[in-house]
Amino acid sequence: MTNSKSLAKSFFLMFTLSILTAFVARAQTNTLAQKTNEPAVLDTTKYSVKIPTGWKHFDKTTGEFSALYIMAPRVNNFSPNINIIIAETGDISIDDFLNGNMESMKKGNMAPDSTGDFETNGLKGKFYTAKVDHNGTSISIKSYFLLKNGFGYLLTGACLTSQRTTYYPMFQDIVDSFKIK
Repeated sequence: MTNSKSLAKSFFLMFTLSILTAFVARAQTNTLAQKTNEPAVLDTTKYSVKIPTGWKHFDKTTGEFSALYIMAPRVNNFSPNINIIIAETGDISIDDFLNGNMESMKKGNMAPDSTGDFETNGLKGKFYTAKVDHNGTSISIKSYFLLKNGFGYLLTGACLTSQRTTYYPMFQDIVDSFKIK
């Protein structure tokens, strides 16, 4: 398996994990790590990102990946969220990064609704949107792909499809605040 296909398969597994995490958060009743009345900037050694007012965040490691989850307050018994995953990608193109992930999605009987380009803090990237039905619940996903210095950055937002018009702009605000060091 080529490096980009192996990486795409791994990211697809994390994409699936983000959906499952949203359902775990849906059932969760205790408070997560961060709670604030004002937006905060989380500053790590690799990037910084804005945490919206009232949203919470936590790190979760699964296999070879560590992800930051930024969770909105529960609405309609669901916690909209965006997660950030970083992986060493080597010298692949942004198209390979995106297309490899979309190939893995298709193998999981999912397909993107739309794709496009975006820019954040001078760095050009790609995104796709998708809809996933999980146990009768319709979830909308927007994944953003960025590459810099041999690393891939995947930011994936998930919300109920009925919440898409509310949360997609919020996901975009978080992505717009994302700065790679």
